[in-house]
Amino acid sequence: MAAAEKMKDGLSRKDALRAVRLEHGTLEVTKEIVRSAGWKSFGETVWQDLRFASRMLRKNPGFAAVAVLTLALGIGANTAIFSLVNGILLVPLPYPGPEQLVSITGTYPKGGAVAMREQVHTMDVAAYYEGHEFNLTGQGQPVRLTGAVVSAEFFFVLGARIDWRVLVFTSGLALLTGLLSGLAPALQLSRTAPTEMLRSGGRAGTLPLSRRLRSSLVVAEVAFALLLVTAAGLLIRSFWTLSHVNPGFRSEHILTARISPNQSFCNDPERCLAFYRTLLEQARTSPGVESAALVNTLPLGGRVAKRSLEAENHTPPSPGQDLVPLFWLHVVTPDYFRVMGIPILSGRTFTDADASGEPVSIIPAETARRFWPNQNAVGKHIHMLDDKSWRTVVGVTGDVRA
Repeated sequence: MAAAEKMKDGLSRKDALRAVRLEHGTLEVTKEIVRSAGWKSFGETVWQDLRFASRMLRKNPGFAAVAVLTLALGIGANTAIFSLVNGILLVPLPYPGPEQLVSITGTYPKGGAVAMREQVHTMDVAAYYEGHEFNLTGQGQPVRLTGAVVSAEFFFVLGARIDWRVLVFTSGLALLTGLLSGLAPALQLSRTAPTEMLRSGGRAGTLPLSRRLRSSLVVAEVAFALLLVTAAGLLIRSFWTLSHVNPGFRSEHILTARISPNQSFCNDPERCLAFYRTLLEQARTSPGVESAALVNTLPLGGRVAKRSLEAENHTPPSPGQDLVPLFWLHVVTPDYFRVMGIPILSGRTFTDADASGEPVSIIPAETARRFWPNQNAVGKHIHMLDDKSWRTVVGVTGDVRA
C-alpha cells in the first residue's frame, strides 16, 4: 500500500519500493546508505533526481511554468545588468594600453597632423576625420556606409580585442545557483552522525534542518527579492523619465529619408545643389505632404558634424586659454525649423534669399547663453575656420538634443 501511494505521487515502481525500504529501516537500509555514500552511485543518483524532477514538473504544469519563467527572468535580468556593468566598469577599452591613449578633438588646417607628428616626440600620433559616407555598389542593391578618414598610423596606435566575459558570467551564475541549491541540504545531512540515521530507521527525509540555516535562507530570499523590486522600480522610473524628456522638436507625423549622391556626383557643387532643389520641390508637391525640408544630420541620429568656430567678443573662461570652441553644425533649408516644430525664440528663420546674400547663421539658446550671457545674440557674429568672412546670427532657436 505504501508503495502504491508513492507511485501516485509521481515515483516509478522501482523508486517507490526503494523509498519504502528506506522508511522501514531494515538491514537493506544500512546497505543502501553505505552504497549511496560512494562516488560510484553519484551519476545514477543525479539521473534519478533529474527523472523525478521531470515527472513532478509534468505532473504540475502550472508550477513548472512559474519555475521556468522565474529562472528565465532571473537569468535574463542578471545578464542584462552584468552586460551594462561589464561594458561600463569592468571591460577596458578595446585597445592595448587604453590608459596611455589621449584624444584631442578639434579642427586643424591641412597638414596639422603631419606637423604634430614631427614636433611631438613623447608619443605616437595618429589622426582621424569622422563623418564620411560612401556608397558600396557592384554587389546588388547599393549600400550606404559610414566611415572615417584615418592616417596610416591609426590602427598601429589603437589595435583591437574581443571580450567573452558576459557569456562566461551567465553560464557560471547558472551553474553556481544549481550547486548552491543542492549544497545546503547536503551540508545539513553531513553534520548528522550515521548512528543517529540508523536509529531513526533511515528516515533521512524527516531529519530536521537547522533553524539558523532556514532563517538565513529566508532572509536572503527576502533581501534579494527586495533588491530586484527596487532595481526594477528604478529602471521603470528611468525609462519613464527618458520617454518624457522633451527632445526640442516634434517627431509626430514626420517621415525621414536619407538621400546621398555619390561623392563624384557632388564634385560639381552647382549640379549637386540643383539635384537637392529638384528633390525638395518634388517632395513638397507629393500627395499628402504638407511641407518638406533638408538637413545634413537629424537630431538623435547618432551623427553630428563638428566645426571649430570663433565667437565675436567672447572671452575665454580661463586667462591664457586660446582654444577655439567646437560647434555642432547643421546645414538646413528654410522650412526645416517649421517642419520639425523647433521654436524660434528671437530673430527670424532662414529665407531663400539667404542662399545668395550675406552669410548668416541660427544658433540654439544654450549657445547664445554660453557665449553672450545676458545679451541679445541676434546681430552677433561667428566665424568658421577656413571661411573668408564672418556670419551674422539672425535667429535663436530652442535647444535640440543632438
